Amino acid sequence: PSNVFGIGPAIFALPFFAVGVGLSKLLGLPGTGFGLHEIRAALLASAVFTALAAWPTALVIRRHFGGRLMPWLIAGATLAGTSAAYYAIRQPGYSHPFAMFWTAVFVNHCDKGVSEQHRLQSWRWWMGAGAWLGAAALARPQCLTWVILLAWPAWHALRPAQDRLRHAMHAAVAVAAFFLVFSPQFYAWKTLYGGWFAMPQGREFMRWDDLQIAAVLLSSRNGLVAFTPLVGLCVVGLVLPERKRFSIAAWLLLGFCLQTVVNAAVWDWWAGGAFGGRRFDSCYVAFAFGLASLFQVPKRVASCWPPLASWLRLNRGLLWARWLAFAATVTLAAYVGLVAAGNVFLTAKTSAPSLLSEGGKPAYKDLHKRIPMPLNMFASGLSKFITEPARLWFARTYGTSRFAYDWVVGKHFLGELYPGLNSNPPARTQLVSLHPTQLFIVGSEPDTIPVVPRTDWLRLLMPINRKHGPLTVRLDLNAPAQAGQMRLQWNGRQVEWVPTGHSVTFTTPEFERGTNVLDVGLAGGPKFQFLSFELSVPSNGLP
Repeated sequence: PSNVFGIGPAIFALPFFAVGVGLSKLLGLPGTGFGLHEIRAALLASAVFTALAAWPTALVIRRHFGGRLMPWLIAGATLAGTSAAYYAIRQPGYSHPFAMFWTAVFVNHCDKGVSEQHRLQSWRWWMGAGAWLGAAALARPQCLTWVILLAWPAWHALRPAQDRLRHAMHAAVAVAAFFLVFSPQFYAWKTLYGGWFAMPQGREFMRWDDLQIAAVLLSSRNGLVAFTPLVGLCVVGLVLPERKRFSIAAWLLLGFCLQTVVNAAVWDWWAGGAFGGRRFDSCYVAFAFGLASLFQVPKRVASCWPPLASWLRLNRGLLWARWLAFAATVTLAAYVGLVAAGNVFLTAKTSAPSLLSEGGKPAYKDLHKRIPMPLNMFASGLSKFITEPARLWFARTYGTSRFAYDWVVGKHFLGELYPGLNSNPPARTQLVSLHPTQLFIVGSEPDTIPVVPRTDWLRLLMPINRKHGPLTVRLDLNAPAQAGQMRLQWNGRQVEWVPTGHSVTFTTPEFERGTNVLDVGLAGGPKFQFLSFELSVPSNGLP
């Protein structure tokens, strides 16, 4: 029961494992199931399924953009520029390759049905749709959100005047196929946890009322586009589609948004020790389509040039427009290739003990350090360009330096892991010594130890990833504080404090997931020196 992960990856890797078992028996080795050949064969499934994911993805791209080689190049560049390659060859055995493949198959199936609408009138097509979606959900249950794509072919199927009985039968066939394929997971949950539907991590593992969308996309702690900046270009392509491709781009963008919501709701939105935003694995086909759409932008811009050239009476306007579009496309292709190549080098140099998963400094600095010259300039530059608005917004909102964003967002006081997945219980108390160079302190005198407010106020940013309170805060001072000498505000609300020797203590029943703000106002007189603070929560058995 301690294995909270899905059963699907084991099922999909089973044929590979069987080959390994057979090879061990052929060589006369003991069949323990954990021999070298069994392990190598089972882990090989990750590389094979990752490579196979490019096939349905390239079919979707070719259906909409044409070409023979171009769809495969874009599918390959997307594999190289995301975390897919890492989980194919550096840390195989995870569920991500299987989720990538089956989701791509499902998207290709839906897209082909809409493109050839006569298929939508066949019960076989709906059975396939349910089966492919079931396989994707079996790989990773969160892939179930891609069911939203079935609304796209359903709309096209319902528009012709047909009897409702046939539509109901098609829906029933799709649902039955889904449940049949997904049934091993139902059986595993029932066997291990006593119910057909289960959240093995714990009922509070998903925090739907407190999403961390900006953090899961932009933070230096495994932020999706901060760590794999090529994804940023892919998303741009999804939001700038041509009119005739608007429908599929909108549905793929919607699927990506739903995956963002799911990943932002997870307790550990940074996905633990991960290579980038690994939980966005099923969005691979959407990212590849977005990248293909981005390559059409120069051609679309060039198509607007001839009318303008004619109005300005410029000769050879169309010829110049075509050459400029060609040059822009080649430049974009070279840039994408360099960013993807940088990610491949990062993949090759990164192992589980050296993952960049803790945050604390801008991700683009780590990319610049770990990727060799000159490739690091392209990857780190794109990462910095995409994430810089988040730093500027954070600095303006909290009155701090822009680099505080990378320290505060993703690093937490009082522990951070969900108790159900952590063998060590989360800390109930944490003492933090203050130093003016710490980026979560705003308004302190520079190079002053202990911390002295610059004026009559001090701000402490307190990132917390817990759910239950109350939270008790103790500020340690260099001298006793008297009533009326200090005013405290927690997240903009004034709180009452109690003096206890050289400390002041207050309790707040609520705290936000993420950045909390403690404002300390001094009412004239000598300035206090702030030595440390202590956070504590009661031992009530709750996370």
